[in-house]
Amino acid sequence: IAAVPMVDPTDESRTINTVHIYPKNRAAGKPVIEKDPPLLEDYNGNILTWTIRSEIPVNIKADIGNQKYVITDTMAAGLTYAGNMKVYYQSGGAGIGLNLCTEYSTTAVDGGTSFSITLESDGFSILANALAAGEIDQDDNGRYILYVMYDTVLNISQEELEAGINPNNEVDLEFTNEDGTDYHD
Repeated sequence: IAAVPMVDPTDESRTINTVHIYPKNRAAGKPVIEKDPPLLEDYNGNILTWTIRSEIPVNIKADIGNQKYVITDTMAAGLTYAGNMKVYYQSGGAGIGLNLCTEYSTTAVDGGTSFSITLESDGFSILANALAAGEIDQDDNGRYILYVMYDTVLNISQEELEAGINPNNEVDLEFTNEDGTDYHD
């Protein structure tokens, strides 16, 4: 709360009539998740490749302890999961893949209309050690990113696309740090 006019805290003989208030910073350690939708020029049975960019927290620890890192993607009506999943980070411009089962696991949720990707103990270790060694590239915003790419089949017609039916889907990140603090984005 700011009331104007107010006394200048650095010079009590002055009065301030304009106060600039800026949004509060994000909670430290809260990672961001974003999804790049494919171009919808393809329609009715065409394969669409989705890319999820999920921030790797800089305070991630090699020992899983209380940590949890789960990406959940819910597909919109008109999309069918088609596989070809890749989970990786960038190092020197090259994609370094994580291994299914040992470093991450996947689970179909809600009858296959969504899925989750859970970072496993080995995955925490690999990412934490790569961060500590400076082996993960930063994006344009200075963030370390875990990428998930996968394909869907678009099952709606060109007419439905032109009518404004948008087969976007939602993505959520649940991260619990070593202290047990939960973050959702």
